[in-house]
Amino acid sequence: MKKIILFSAAMAMLATTFMSCKKDSPAPVVTMPVQTSFVKTLLTGQTIETVNLTYELGGTFKSSVKGNIKSLKVNVPQTGNYRVTLWKVSDHSIVATNTVTCTTINSWNNTLAVNIPIEADTEYILSTNCTKYYRFSAPAGTFPYTHGYVTLINYRGNSGLSQTFPASAYGALCYGFVDFNFQRSL
Repeated sequence: MKKIILFSAAMAMLATTFMSCKKDSPAPVVTMPVQTSFVKTLLTGQTIETVNLTYELGGTFKSSVKGNIKSLKVNVPQTGNYRVTLWKVSDHSIVATNTVTCTTINSWNNTLAVNIPIEADTEYILSTNCTKYYRFSAPAGTFPYTHGYVTLINYRGNSGLSQTFPASAYGALCYGFVDFNFQRSL
C-alpha cells in the first residue's frame, strides 16, 4: 500500500511538472543590422562630373553572404522618375525593376523601400536609365571595392533608352550613381 501511495504521489508530481511547463514568452526575433550605402562611401571626396547622354548605367557587385536589398537609391543631376533594374550577370536576366522618384538633385535622399533577395557570391548589376548622370574617374586600384559584405566590382553601361543589359565595362570610370542598403539573412 505504501508503494502505491508513493507511486501515485510521484506520478502527480510528474504530471504537475509537465503541465506547468509552458512557454511564457515567444522566442526573441533576431534581426540583422542593415548595411548602408556602399557607393555613397566610395564617392566621398571624389571630383564628380555631369554628363548629358542617354544610358543604362550601374555597378556590378556581389555579396559574400545571402541577404536582401532593403532600399534603392539614385543620385542624379535632374529630377524625375528613374527606372532601377537589378540584373543577374550570369544569364543577363532581370531580377527586379522598380521606379525611384528623384525629387532632389545631387542627393542620396531619393530612395525606395524594397525587399529583394540576393544570393551570396553571385554577381549582379544595379543600374538606372538616365539622360543626364554623374561620373568620376576612380584612382588606380579602387576596384574591387569592398564595404561590409558587399564588393563593387566595376561599372557598366549600355547606350540608349531601352532596358538593356549594361554589357560594356568601364574600368576605373564610374557612371550612374545607383546604390542600395543591404541586410544579411540569418
